[in-house]
Amino acid sequence: MNESKQKIALFIDADNAPANKFEDVLSEVAKYGVVTIRKAYGNWKAPSLKPWEDLLPDCAKSPIV
Repeated sequence: MNESKQKIALFIDADNAPANKFEDVLSEVAKYGVVTIRKAYGNWKAPSLKPWEDLLPDCAKSPIV
């Protein structure tokens, strides 16, 4: 029998989540299925979010106003 994996949407509060834990989160989530949507929200003009820039493509970042 072909068992399909669950599709998961991952929404990140980048203002409050440390970028250095992102790989750990992805590893844990992968146990439950495949991440098909990754979206991070935050104030992208804030210097504290600079570490997130290398982890997420531009299309996955949404500003909070």
